[in-house]
Amino acid sequence: MTGRASGGINLIRVLKESWAGLLLAIALGLFACWIASFHEALSALVVGIILGMVVRTLMGDVPYFLPGLELAPKVFIPLGITLYGMNLQFNRLPEVPAIFWLQLLVGTVAIFLVAVFLGRLLRMKDRTSFLVATGTAICGASAIAITTPVVKGDSEDAGASLITITIFGLFGLLLYPLALTYFAFTKTQYAILCATTLHMTGLVRSAAMSMGESCLNLATVIKMARTVMIIPVVGFLWWYYHRKERVEKKAILLHIPWFLWAFIAMGLVTSFVPGLGPLVGVLKPWAKVFFTMALTSIGLTVDLKKMLNVGGAPLILGLACWIAAIGAFVVISYL
Repeated sequence: MTGRASGGINLIRVLKESWAGLLLAIALGLFACWIASFHEALSALVVGIILGMVVRTLMGDVPYFLPGLELAPKVFIPLGITLYGMNLQFNRLPEVPAIFWLQLLVGTVAIFLVAVFLGRLLRMKDRTSFLVATGTAICGASAIAITTPVVKGDSEDAGASLITITIFGLFGLLLYPLALTYFAFTKTQYAILCATTLHMTGLVRSAAMSMGESCLNLATVIKMARTVMIIPVVGFLWWYYHRKERVEKKAILLHIPWFLWAFIAMGLVTSFVPGLGPLVGVLKPWAKVFFTMALTSIGLTVDLKKMLNVGGAPLILGLACWIAAIGAFVVISYL
């Protein structure tokens, strides 16, 4: 039997074993996207993983679905990461003043330092701490979806970190507009606060609207720059988790997963190749759809008892990381 024929037989066998779990993840993922469409502050990714955990708790262990649920993240996360590169908008980076880049850099470093030291003090796994830190520092649920395979995270790691950043992101959405009545923020300061310390783009937009369209526009530009920070963060985490592997230095870049290269390439192409606007408009939303399907499948494999046994450590860490982000905003803004 030739290698090609053998590969075809293996593919057919995998599909036969996995089709039910894949269809379940796709159906629930699309349902989560529909639910999230009712309000901008809702993240389809978070709705997906929570919906998955609820369904899994109600169904219990169903081995019949497991092969497909394990396969789904391996299929959908690379596709989502590749298409998410369209959010990078490298061509707009010159619009971001140096002081905003300093704000993002200081905030990111502060968040990761807190995550490493406090996470170990709380006896959390490094990968869970890094996921909470990445979700807080960069772009919420999407950053966690991108980072989970890089840090070799499991379903409990992803679930705990997503729930954590969602809780504090929603708190921020409620508290920031109220803070306008107690603090004399300028539109620029408030835009920076929203764009650098709220966890997800929908939350940033909803909170920034409290001070009008100009504040929203500035917050959106800064949040775009914050999204670009995922590149050095993922690069660092990939190095951290592979630094002990015996790989020749000349070949080390070849061992970076293809979808991370595709992520950057997609950002470069859509940023600098003219005339791609209509295509981007069609494909860009699918990044969220693929991420949602992947995280829904992860939620369907989460053992809630196992995740809850971790206790309140992720919440403590998430709060500390959020405070670190706000602290960086205060330090840079009032120097």
